[in-house]
Amino acid sequence: MRLKAFTFLAVLIALVVAGCTTVYPDTDGVARMSLEQLHGRLGESDLVIIDARTPGEWRRAEVKIPGAVREDPRQISWADRYDKNDTLVLYCA
Repeated sequence: MRLKAFTFLAVLIALVVAGCTTVYPDTDGVARMSLEQLHGRLGESDLVIIDARTPGEWRRAEVKIPGAVREDPRQISWADRYDKNDTLVLYCA
């Protein structure tokens, strides 16, 4: 349990430093999720967290969200692998 709390805290700090905790209004019909909303949904079976960093950024990253799937942001062919009813959360920080 302590490791989970530490991991969550590390991700939270990384997101704050990167400025990703700001809630933005819908842009072009794409909803945004706050860190608090994401934290409340972690573990749900219909939630897919996608790390959209480039391969090099991902390899160099010290903090990664546990359970996130890394997908190449330059291609969208991976989108068909996910159920249309799932909530996809993309992050890049």
